[in-house]
Amino acid sequence: MERYFLDPLLTAEAAVDLILYSNDQSRDLSIVQKLANFMKKYQLKDNEQINPSLYCCFYGPLINAIKKNSDKEIRSIPELALEMKLLTFELENVSIQPNKTLEDLSSFLCDFTQELIKTDQLYNPSRLVA
Repeated sequence: MERYFLDPLLTAEAAVDLILYSNDQSRDLSIVQKLANFMKKYQLKDNEQINPSLYCCFYGPLINAIKKNSDKEIRSIPELALEMKLLTFELENVSIQPNKTLEDLSSFLCDFTQELIKTDQLYNPSRLVA
């Protein structure tokens, strides 16, 4: 059984790949595309109900990362759905994005990674066994 719904290693690697790409140090965007595909798979529809377990381990951390990176307040499912569409578009179209956008996207993915890890620690605390 997987520990994470969305592995924070994937979001962290995508963040690094974006920086490498923006600095012309790498052209491999396979991890970024993998993340874009994941986002597409779990894209919300405007009238969709959120599964509570997905909220805790994916949509909640996503909302928190969005709040950290902008003045945006996500108050409804349609607002979250729109933010997800924008994020997916940026991930799918890295090659046409200016470097500033790639840096911002990388920063967002770092925050998203932190939120995923925090959530995992909250719901799956490590236990020390003597």
